[in-house]
Amino acid sequence: MTEGNCLVSPSFLKAENAQALERLMLENNIKHNTSFNYFSVTFAQNDWYAFYYINQELKLKENIKNNKTKKKK
Repeated sequence: MTEGNCLVSPSFLKAENAQALERLMLENNIKHNTSFNYFSVTFAQNDWYAFYYINQELKLKENIKNNKTKKKK
C-alpha cells in the first residue's frame, strides 16, 4: 500500500485491556511524532488490538533501534 509517495505496511498494538491499549496508542503517536489513524480496534483471545499503517522508513528505524538495544544487553 502507498500513502502519497511513501510505502506503508500494516502494524498493530496489543494490550491486556482497553485503557492500556489507549495509552499504547498515545505513546506510539508520541514516539513516532505523528498521529496514526488506528482502525479495527478488536478484542480477541483475551487481548485488545489496534491496527494501523506505518511508513516503512519509520518501521526500519524502529527495528534498527530495537536491535541496537538488544545487543547492548
